[in-house]
Amino acid sequence: MDEPVVTAKDLQEEMGGAGVFYIPNQYHFKLENADWNFDKVPEFMDGMNVADFYDPDIEEKLRKLEEEEEEYERNMVVEVDDPTTK
Repeated sequence: MDEPVVTAKDLQEEMGGAGVFYIPNQYHFKLENADWNFDKVPEFMDGMNVADFYDPDIEEKLRKLEEEEEEYERNMVVEVDDPTTK
């Protein structure tokens, strides 16, 4: 059995109606492979692809840094000025 054709108007109503939903530009792309329409577009800065500087271990390094920061905060001594002692 054939599935009903979903139009842009149907999508708009399904996603919140006029003024809320917009049709992404990628919807209109005419690429060789339709699966490529919603691929992420590379980001460039100073003429270089940002992905070239991606660190695959960044999540692990961030976790270690946060643990180190929490340890530092636990061991930190806070001096509080008591206005009643002056």
